[in-house]
Amino acid sequence: DMMSTPVYEFLTIGKEQPDPRPGILGSGGPDMFGYTWVDSDDPGGPVYDWVDISAIGTATFNGYSDDGNRGPFPIGFPFEYYGETFTEFNVCSNGWLSFTSTASPYSNQPLPNAGAPENMLALYWDDMVVDPNDGGEIFYHFDGTRLIVQFEVRRIATGGSPPFYSMQAILYPDGSIVYQYDGLGTNQNSATIGIQNATQD
Repeated sequence: DMMSTPVYEFLTIGKEQPDPRPGILGSGGPDMFGYTWVDSDDPGGPVYDWVDISAIGTATFNGYSDDGNRGPFPIGFPFEYYGETFTEFNVCSNGWLSFTSTASPYSNQPLPNAGAPENMLALYWDDMVVDPNDGGEIFYHFDGTRLIVQFEVRRIATGGSPPFYSMQAILYPDGSIVYQYDGLGTNQNSATIGIQNATQD
């Protein structure tokens, strides 16, 4: 028997306002579908292997964007996610991607959450911007074996001052998902990292 996954309430929070709720720490799963997670600190966890695609990847925004969502873009292979198969994805400047959602909420929430985008991969969901003035962009690249989506973003409140957030979501044909973080800005305790399904439960 799998434990039921709690579904969290969506809380409206103003731009640049702190979330008053305590952080929620994952236990590794499985969730009701069977997904589990492990980080690189654990035995058998993923090995950090940053592959910078900024010179070869396809740019998705090509300009400044606050709360933007772009797509759909090709994955490069059929990707199974919570029992559904997808061939395209959208990216949001706020640190996440989805196989179906064109929304762009900036107020990150605990997952699963009925108010958060469906079919979501929250790499680092927070109030972010893509700003070409500081090298910001979101790239994607299918290298023949996997899809790499690389985020170069900053928090809205940092006003163009480094450090920035440099991170990747990597999707494999076997359904595996790897999140990698090459650099995180000074605020590291307000984002949401996780996944959720089409029915947001």
